[in-house]
This record gives sequence, structure tokens and C-alpha cells, in this order.
Amino acid sequence: MIRQLRLALPLALIAAAPAFAQEGAGTVTGTLDLNDARWVVAGAGADPASTWREADGVYEIRLVATPEAGGPADSGSLTIDITAEAGATEAEVVSARVAMQGEGRNYIAEGENVDLSLTAVEPEGSDIAIAGSVVATMTPGGARGLVVETETGRTLDGNFQATVPARESGADAQDG
Repeated sequence: MIRQLRLALPLALIAAAPAFAQEGAGTVTGTLDLNDARWVVAGAGADPASTWREADGVYEIRLVATPEAGGPADSGSLTIDITAEAGATEAEVVSARVAMQGEGRNYIAEGENVDLSLTAVEPEGSDIAIAGSVVATMTPGGARGLVVETETGRTLDGNFQATVPARESGADAQDG
């Protein structure tokens, strides 16, 4: 019963996502380098689109998001790749990668430079509803090892929620 109550609010927010996402599949909201930022998650029909699939007992989820109109001029398109245990409503994250294209550079965070947690994961037919939070310290081209401070990097601290369509058969994951 408690588990059902804990899921009710995040799932209600996910169900309402398309209405608030300006025709997108969801949103990523938070801060980019301590400035308010908001992205619209690309849905089916977008190029590139957000996608998901289940393989070998894990969910592979890709959120592709573009900056919302009127947001910070230096926020670029955002890609969040998540691998999580399949079958669990509060799926354990196996790995996560965050990439942002902006200012003529590719900023990447992975490994210990990404702290991502999922509050809801719910397959619904061929779609999956997902919600969670992410903190990422991105560096140009990505960095090996923990990045504590960076003068040339970007820091994302946000929440995401989206309803993502299944990846088409035979489609390979896109590089971020």
C-alpha cells in the first residue's frame, strides 16, 4: 500500500507531462551552472527522438531534450542515457551518461560524474513513463575519474519526467 502511494504522485505527473511539455514527451527542469533552465523532451516523430527498449534484463532509455524557448542562450540540446534494472518500479540505475551540445562544444558526464536516481519507471504498452533526478558535472569531451570542480565544464542539477516511445526494431542507439 505504501509503495502504491509513493508511486501515485510521480505517475500522475508523468501522465500529465505531454500537456505541459509544449508538444514534447516531457521535461527536464532545474539549473545549468546555477541558472534556471528547462528542456522539452523529444517524443515520437522528433529527430532525434527519445527512445527505450528492454534487453537482457535492463531498460535502456534515451531522453533527448531541446532548450525551451526563452531559456538560457547557452543551454544546448541535452541527452540523458540511462541503463536500469528492468521490472522494478523503482529501478536501480546501472549506469548513466549525460551529454550536452552547446557553445560549439560537446559536454559529457558519465561514471562518478553523474548522480541519477529514478523515482518511477512504468512500461505502458509500447511506451515507458519515467521520472527522476540528475546531477551531472559535464566537461568538454568527458573526463575520466571524478571531477570535483571545473572551470571549463557545465553543471546540471535537475529533475526529469517523460513518456518515451519504444525504439524501433533494428534501430541502434545514437551517439551523444
